[in-house]
Amino acid sequence: VLMTAWSFIFGVIPLVFATGAGANSRTAIGITTGCGMLMATFVGILLTPGLYSAMQWLREHVKHLIHMKTSVEIAAERRAEDAARA
Repeated sequence: VLMTAWSFIFGVIPLVFATGAGANSRTAIGITTGCGMLMATFVGILLTPGLYSAMQWLREHVKHLIHMKTSVEIAAERRAEDAARA
């Protein structure tokens, strides 16, 4: 993935430094596609796994909190039952 992204980005560099007829439009296209590919590479390589890890961490902590709540409720019910028997 990285090799493909970097080869595309380096392949666009001649468009960025274009001269001659139509250079303005080629430069605009080169900058736009090069920066877009850089951002897509950043998102795909860094941001996506980071968000996945953050969501996994959040899921584990919420699951732990829910489990703690049910354990506390179960203990309270048992105490109420014991108090009713006595």
